Amino acid sequence: MIEKTTSGKSESLNYQDVVSLTDPQSVFVLSQPTFRVSELVSAIVGETEAGETKVEKTKSGLDVPEFLRGRRPPFDKSQWATTGVAAEVLTSSKGWRKGKVRLTVEFIPDEDVDRPEE
Repeated sequence: MIEKTTSGKSESLNYQDVVSLTDPQSVFVLSQPTFRVSELVSAIVGETEAGETKVEKTKSGLDVPEFLRGRRPPFDKSQWATTGVAAEVLTSSKGWRKGKVRLTVEFIPDEDVDRPEE
């Protein structure tokens, strides 16, 4: 999931929305600074045409998806998960807007089930 943040508020983007990074140095997953949210999600999960993820083990034993091998961004990539990176976003309902985008993980709970008290 990718969020657009503005002054403490955030909005979830849809898969068809377009993101254009203001600073091309912020690119680390895709090779271009302008992309659809769906392209970013596919790149992060490392999907191939067969729907499989190509993974390689590093010397430390960590799995590294194929699309990240050998890439070392010249900026602090933690901004993607903390303060966000400067961007413009194109949505079908509001046109182009400036702000920041950041990555989040969403939790979707199962339906509430009555649990016995302990």
